[in-house]
Amino acid sequence: MVEKKISDVSVLIWAAGALLTIKNLKAKKMKRFYQLIMVAFMAFSLTSCVKEGPMGPAGPIGERGEQGERGEKGEKGDTGQGVLVKEFVFDNVTVATTPAYTKLDIDVPKEDFDNSIILVYGQRGVNWMMIPGAGSGNTNTYRFYTTHNPATTTNVYIARVTGPGPETFNKIRILLIPM
Repeated sequence: MVEKKISDVSVLIWAAGALLTIKNLKAKKMKRFYQLIMVAFMAFSLTSCVKEGPMGPAGPIGERGEQGERGEKGEKGDTGQGVLVKEFVFDNVTVATTPAYTKLDIDVPKEDFDNSIILVYGQRGVNWMMIPGAGSGNTNTYRFYTTHNPATTTNVYIARVTGPGPETFNKIRILLIPM
């Protein structure tokens, strides 16, 4: 016994043909019925096709559409804490030869200091230099370090690491930016 696969459409066509033969319809009606069956078969065949193979490259970006309508206004958001930068400015600060540092006191508790980004700048004439870094004319190099008094004050030391002698800064600016 040989099995043969028969599609649903073939069965439908065969059943329709058998039905028409049994009822002995006129040829005109039978022709019209076969035409309808063929249209249905073609529609079924076209919609059931699946493309195989790799996807091709993306096409070009289309033109931008019209601007849509403006949406409703949203709820008011949280105002947040904001950033309160603390600035300390010291005038005419000299880093001497012996000792090769100067101490500046700022009223910031250790906890606040430890939870901040610290930036230190020194001004000579019109130039501002970041500390740590080179001083004016690149003859001296500076860094800073800190100590803390009990709970209320931070000592900031501006220290000369390399270079021959004293240098006076017009200003030293210390910025504390909370994290």
